[in-house]
Amino acid sequence: MTTRLRQGRLAVTMRGPRAVARRETMVMPKSVKRELIWLGVALFAGLVVFPLLVYGTGMLTLGPYSRGGAGHFLVDFLRSLVRLEWQALTLAAPPIALILAWRVIRALRAPSTGDEYVDPQVARHASVRREPTL
Repeated sequence: MTTRLRQGRLAVTMRGPRAVARRETMVMPKSVKRELIWLGVALFAGLVVFPLLVYGTGMLTLGPYSRGGAGHFLVDFLRSLVRLEWQALTLAAPPIALILAWRVIRALRAPSTGDEYVDPQVARHASVRREPTL
């Protein structure tokens, strides 16, 4: 006799006098996983890559950073981001805004769910299979 008990994410299977416990895994859809990856890439670009590009550009054009190296610049950037200063927000937001804009454009261009009017004459001829001729 096999009996299954569930407590949270732990499944216990009773097989006769023995109980076998195993952890159940949650499967994440591919689309959700892909969106989380893109969000992570955008956050990394906005919080690390762009500030380091600004630091490098400043080093080439203005000279060394007055408070230290790239690490100090990055820490100062993150502090100003926590204080919600507009300069830091302007630097960190574009990657996330770009992905959001891309998602909105794709959602607007996605095929509809079939709630629009279809001419019956066109629909009747569209369902007939035609063999190609030479």
